[in-house]
Amino acid sequence: MRKVISVILAAILIFSIPTTVSAESTTLTIDVPEASYILNVPANQAIDYLASEKNIGSITVSDTSGFSASKGITVSVTYDGQFATPKYACAINYSLVCKGTGSENRYDLKSGDYITFTGNADGTLNNNPTLPDGSPANELIVLIDTDCWDTALGGIYSTTITFNADVYFDVGM
Repeated sequence: MRKVISVILAAILIFSIPTTVSAESTTLTIDVPEASYILNVPANQAIDYLASEKNIGSITVSDTSGFSASKGITVSVTYDGQFATPKYACAINYSLVCKGTGSENRYDLKSGDYITFTGNADGTLNNNPTLPDGSPANELIVLIDTDCWDTALGGIYSTTITFNADVYFDVGM
């Protein structure tokens, strides 16, 4: 009887040893293209003495790809509001406006404001940018404080306007 029980226990032990199962896996990937674009900003230019304003041009984008209806670009515009010269401690004040549609429609573009280029479903950007209030953004115009001309000493005055573009994602779409 002991032999029979031993044989049965040995058989149970042999059949209870786990067997190895082989598994294979597949990795799926999606290559989402990076958003790419060329930001075109107004070129360096001179402003005439005694001018009260100067149209310096527009911000545009070209060669755009990798965008979508929920992915576009915001372009922040920063400036200090003064033409300065290293020669003297005086400045010529200015402000920046963006012309909308119509000759009288102007938006006061404060330093830090942004212009938005929305994305299209075909991967490009809409080249009709908008201002923070939703109105169209066209030409940028420098408005010069003409009272400063009376106190400006001779010299070359300059200022810098910085345009910084960032891709945005609208997760609410």
